[in-house]
Amino acid sequence: MQVNFSGEGEFGSSLEDHYNHIVDRAKLYFENYNGDLSNKIVLEIGTGLTRAQMLYMIKEYNLEKVYSYDRFNCLSSNDKNIIEKYKLNSYLTRLECITGVNDEIGKNIKKQSVDYIVSNAVLEHVDNLDLLFKNLNKVLNPIGKMYHKIDLRCHNKFKKYGELYFHFFSDSLWYKMGGKIGHPNRKTSRGLCRAVQKV
Repeated sequence: MQVNFSGEGEFGSSLEDHYNHIVDRAKLYFENYNGDLSNKIVLEIGTGLTRAQMLYMIKEYNLEKVYSYDRFNCLSSNDKNIIEKYKLNSYLTRLECITGVNDEIGKNIKKQSVDYIVSNAVLEHVDNLDLLFKNLNKVLNPIGKMYHKIDLRCHNKFKKYGELYFHFFSDSLWYKMGGKIGHPNRKTSRGLCRAVQKV
């Protein structure tokens, strides 16, 4: 079996493809905020391969500040190349990266200071969603908003076996395979909705 641990192939083969992908996601976040993001503070969950997506949002929507959180430092060697090519360097002063267990969110961000929390294809990889949302709620402004896009496909892992293959493995086999970056949590759509509704 061949494994693509990052799922990077979905973004395309060039810097331009990758940049266009992150621009589309940034626009999706903006459209789902349904308001003016100017001077707002945003928390991104799951930075992934590049900081360029949130730098683009700072530039386009005049965000005051962005916190980019990821459990792991997954930044690609192309991160700096994308930022330089698309002239996003000057916005780095308004971006703060946080890495580690999700308790770090509350340690690095003031309570109730975040206006908008976003993620794309992240929640399906989180083992303890209750703990994550507990930490997110601490920093979210009482009138703040969240937008999470959840992808129940396999993210290119063992793709030839089908997108939802991992829901059918036995627990013992699944956990023997596990622990990799990008490893899905195998929650169903109903289970993920329950976790979000607890918020």
